[in-house]
Amino acid sequence: MPVTVGAHHLTLFTHDMDRFIRFYEEIFDAETKFDLSEPGPGGGTLFVTH
Repeated sequence: MPVTVGAHHLTLFTHDMDRFIRFYEEIFDAETKFDLSEPGPGGGTLFVTH
């Protein structure tokens, strides 16, 4: 019996968000649906793919 049959969402951390997004677009044919960038030290980026 499988431990899981899918995933609802994932939380991942990266130091290179542009490379991270490009990877998911190229490998999984993902499309960025939402991007909320916060520039500067301590800032981050939230993106949602579909």
